[in-house]
Amino acid sequence: MNKIAIVVDSTADIPKELVKKYNIRVIPLTVSYKDRTYYDGVDLKIDDLLKMLDEGEELPKTSQVNPARFSDEYKNFLMKDTK
Repeated sequence: MNKIAIVVDSTADIPKELVKKYNIRVIPLTVSYKDRTYYDGVDLKIDDLLKMLDEGEELPKTSQVNPARFSDEYKNFLMKDTK
């Protein structure tokens, strides 16, 4: 049986209701700030990010999702589909 999976990074900002309804896989963007690494939507919420921006000491740095992370997600999906 063929299945379709939607895999996006967290910058897509897809509403949680749609993520749940369509089983969309959301891979978090990495945010670095003051020698710490956060994952968007996991351990960093929008209010936290806005606070970092307001502090003004330094700006948070973002990094796109590593392509290998997307590859892992696709592989996990395919493995579940074959079981």
